Amino acid sequence: MSPTPSRGKRRRTDDSDTEGSGSALDGAGKADSVKPQPKRDIELGAPMDQLLHSENFFCRVCVNRQWHEHLPPPSPPPSPPPERQRVALPSHRPNAQPNTEARVPSTSPAPAATNQNSQSSAPTSFTWLSQNQFTTPLTRSTTISSPRASTPLSGVINMSGAGRGMVAGPRGPRSRFSTLSAEVDDAVSLLLRELEYLGDARQKIAQLEDVIVRLQQDVRINENALILAQRNAASSSQRNQEGLRVENERLKREMEDMGRLLGEEKSRSQFHKADADHWKSQAQSKQTELEELRGKLKNLLGG
Repeated sequence: MSPTPSRGKRRRTDDSDTEGSGSALDGAGKADSVKPQPKRDIELGAPMDQLLHSENFFCRVCVNRQWHEHLPPPSPPPSPPPERQRVALPSHRPNAQPNTEARVPSTSPAPAATNQNSQSSAPTSFTWLSQNQFTTPLTRSTTISSPRASTPLSGVINMSGAGRGMVAGPRGPRSRFSTLSAEVDDAVSLLLRELEYLGDARQKIAQLEDVIVRLQQDVRINENALILAQRNAASSSQRNQEGLRVENERLKREMEDMGRLLGEEKSRSQFHKADADHWKSQAQSKQTELEELRGKLKNLLGG
């Protein structure tokens, strides 16, 4: 791990962001000339008009950045040309010489410069750990969040925060990912889009789960209806089979009765037939006797 760079090396200026050159001491001089001094707390013994001052209704950060007088822009300015987007790391920048001339401070009033600086930059909301040269994850800073609500990663990357392993830089007219390569920028944009679509995806998943639950309920209802229909068919078939069995037994009993009656009638017919044969033989014998008696009577009368 490389040692922590000095405050002069870690602080960047507008020239180092746009041109990638210039010494850290010059940038520090300009930043010190533009940055307003923090205001002290109002003591308890102050007069009433001082207590009712308009600055007392704003936080210290807003007052230091002149946001109570001039609101910051709603979004960061457009990205600079591609050849100016690269920002040298502290390890790649030339070391500041002790005999380097200090940059002449601007002659414009401090509030105007502060207003321009606050309008040309958005509040910092993220810091980028560059110990392994842009390979560590992006972490949320503890400073005030950006007013931009279009994307989660709003504002510019904090390049001036104090801490070990952080890349220092000013809040100038730069893009959010001006220090990143095109591949990393595309990857971060893709991740942001995926995170934005995550809520819709979860809602769609919940809707699909509701549809699946309703379909499962319909399937169970249809299965229960099918089981009930099968039971009704089985019970009706059983009732039909029972009725057919009873009818078959009744017909079988009737057939047995008819067979018994037919046997009785057959035996009776045989009896009557035998009786008719007997009487027929008797009639023939009587006819023969009658013929004999008639012949005898004719003989007696003729003689």
